[in-house]
Amino acid sequence: MNTISGDNRHSGATDCSLTFFQEHQNLPFTPDPLMQFGLQYHRECEAYDQTVCSMKNSRGFGVPEGKEHSLVNRNAKLVRRRLADELIEAGLATPENAIARMQDAISMAGEPFRREWDRERR
Repeated sequence: MNTISGDNRHSGATDCSLTFFQEHQNLPFTPDPLMQFGLQYHRECEAYDQTVCSMKNSRGFGVPEGKEHSLVNRNAKLVRRRLADELIEAGLATPENAIARMQDAISMAGEPFRREWDRERR
């Protein structure tokens, strides 16, 4: 089964397998698999940022300073590449367009992730 998980897993990671979506297609709202990949990217990256960033902004997001920038950027690239590979495995992208599709997913999920983040911190 293709799931969104891997070396950069963090507790609370969601199983976003294509099978999950297929099994729940009778629900009135079916989550967009691409959006779920984007949300997973933001969740994983922020969970990592929380562990390496010594500063937080007013909303609680990790803010890198100094050498933390290179750690955060390296992790983000690894997460994006792994999830792009999972998009291919799930049949949602081709090798030629996987990174672009993942970038679309990341952009699409940015604001929903921020709303989710704020809700969880109330």
